[in-house]
Amino acid sequence: MRGRAGEVALKVGVVLPQFRESAAAALKVALEAEANGLDGVFVYDHLWMPGVPGTPALSSFPLLGAVAAVTKKLHLGPLVARIGLVPDRVLVEEMGTLAWIAPGRVVAGLGAGDSTGEAEQRAHGIAIMDWNGRLRSLAKCSRELAALGIPVWIGTRSARTVEKARSLGAAVNLWKASPAQVREVAASGEVTWAGPVGREPGAVRRVLDSIQGAGATWAVLLRSDDRYRGRGAGASVAGGAGDRDAGAAGTAGTAGAAGTAGAAGLPEDPGAGAATAGSGVLADDLRFVAEVADVLRGGS
Repeated sequence: MRGRAGEVALKVGVVLPQFRESAAAALKVALEAEANGLDGVFVYDHLWMPGVPGTPALSSFPLLGAVAAVTKKLHLGPLVARIGLVPDRVLVEEMGTLAWIAPGRVVAGLGAGDSTGEAEQRAHGIAIMDWNGRLRSLAKCSRELAALGIPVWIGTRSARTVEKARSLGAAVNLWKASPAQVREVAASGEVTWAGPVGREPGAVRRVLDSIQGAGATWAVLLRSDDRYRGRGAGASVAGGAGDRDAGAAGTAGTAGAAGTAGAAGLPEDPGAGAATAGSGVLADDLRFVAEVADVLRGGS
């Protein structure tokens, strides 16, 4: 997205629908995002929908690998991968493998985690590192990924972690931050932004203009009121794994995606019901991609 004179060019991505039992919807949305000229797609790193134990959550790196295999240009990555969920060496190897599948397209989003993620880890018997240990691991993984040539975003709202990101030469990813907050952090280096967008007319344009004007290099968007409907649950979705509040999931859309997905030989989503695979949740995801794409082409 081109900016006015003096503004940084803004890349725009969306969050994929992930809290489902099948990857079909996520792959359809990714294909449609690429066909519509978006810059990237991203996924969360959660073991269930935040705050809704027991709901399905597609594992981030297998899902990203599948997306990489069916797309050619999109940037992709976790928003953000949680330090301590797997050993540091495993996390670096997962990112490196993804970069081998999609060279030059991977963004290594990393985060030190938050209370939402800790609850998931306790439920699954995964040890929780102390805060200082997580920061050390964050720095170690960031350095190793940078050495592989993979750009790193560190998700945080903490001044201490912003300072750590700057010392590592990493971008800072701010979740649901105001333009003033983006501008403040952008004064010390690269900032990317992620957060929800409302359904009111012109909402996408207003968010992108304000974030670009504040100096962000990326905006990763999702609907503010997306909901999980795969098993009839109606809980609001939240996500993210930086040291910050968790955000939301599911996004993207144009009603023409069925043809794109069909041409790629993708299956329907057996776990989400006919409404999700047809006119319901998936159609809403696709309309959102179309709306974002229209703004990037100069529409409202």
